[in-house]
Amino acid sequence: DNSLAPQYGPIPTGFLYADTQTQVFNYNLTYAEELLETAGFIRQYDCAELANNNTVVVAVADRTGQECRLPSILRVMANEGNDYRIAMAGQLQQALGSIGVATDGDAKPWAEYLTMYYSKTFEIRFSGWAPDYLDPDNYWSPFASSTEDVYGTGYHNQAVDDALAAAKA
Repeated sequence: DNSLAPQYGPIPTGFLYADTQTQVFNYNLTYAEELLETAGFIRQYDCAELANNNTVVVAVADRTGQECRLPSILRVMANEGNDYRIAMAGQLQQALGSIGVATDGDAKPWAEYLTMYYSKTFEIRFSGWAPDYLDPDNYWSPFASSTEDVYGTGYHNQAVDDALAAAKA
């Protein structure tokens, strides 16, 4: 019945155009770490100092391989009362930490979560959403369109905007 089938895009199985989605990535932390390394994000920052809002580069001779790759901590946010989102945030934090990306965050009460959302005091957030009508576009445009960015993603890709506009025409 496909109730546990992988979801490769935002359109749910059973909806029009769900069959257009394909697997475009694999979960591979080794490869992710290689990409960071190749892009110049080497393990060089003292992770403990990042927690104190200090960016300290560890001398090459003193590096152990446990240093952080980014000069700041990524803040991960979920809301209290949603065990699934809290668990996903924890899994993401653990995975990022294993490849040298420092994270911080915990579940916030709803009012605080909203304040952080509107003031953009986070880098990654887990949130829920449900469509208000059964059009496949309702699963794409609110998140991927730079002209309909209702959720404040800041994402912009002209090719995606053009494809969304063409699909609506």
